[in-house]
Amino acid sequence: MNKTPQPISAIYCDDIRQEIGGKHSYMGVYGSDLVLPSFPAAIPKLCIAMQWMTLEKHVTQEVDLKVLLGHDRVLLNTTIAIDPDQLTQQIFIVLEPFKVQASTTLSVEVKGGNQHCRSTPLQIIASKNASRLL
Repeated sequence: MNKTPQPISAIYCDDIRQEIGGKHSYMGVYGSDLVLPSFPAAIPKLCIAMQWMTLEKHVTQEVDLKVLLGHDRVLLNTTIAIDPDQLTQQIFIVLEPFKVQASTTLSVEVKGGNQHCRSTPLQIIASKNASRLL
């Protein structure tokens, strides 16, 4: 059974560091949930390492990128230049500080050419046990 590749992936973490040889390390990687002790809350920095794939060469040299809190609150709305010869684009986003008022989700949306896709969201929740997790 062939599975169609997901056109966008996102890793949510505390920090992204550039290493020797052009590699990147992701520090404090979150799984599907970011668990906080209570709301409202703020963390010093939240990073998103995103890869966006197309199934054909780009017809455009720019894409629209949004970082969304929930379904409609836009934290970042920008147009970015892309390399039209590359089928995979890597984008790093830093939200500093990251503030949240209540349980919600965080996701990245990309629109470009004939593609419109959204990453799997990070679920942001509160738990009284979260102070042991942070």
